[in-house]
Amino acid sequence: MEAWTRDDEWVMKWYERMGFIKKSSYLQVFVEGREELKEALKSNISGLHLVTAFAHYVGTANDEIKSKFKRVHETSQYELWINQTTPSGETITTCQGLQRT
Repeated sequence: MEAWTRDDEWVMKWYERMGFIKKSSYLQVFVEGREELKEALKSNISGLHLVTAFAHYVGTANDEIKSKFKRVHETSQYELWINQTTPSGETITTCQGLQRT
């Protein structure tokens, strides 16, 4: 089973208590205001003025990104592998159709 959640601490702790394992994460970055936009984005289209932007950051400098932008949320992927018994009695472990060997 796969689940995605933003940086709500109590929700992440609940997933972990239920046996989910954090698989990956990325930052959702809301780029707002003149200063943030000036540093992050530039339009090459005459007459097009950027007002706000939404981006996914998948790099390794999370602290730097969090310090540059006011609205940043970590979105985490959790997985739960489930044991199933086949009709022949074999136990298999699956997660969304994938099988662990």
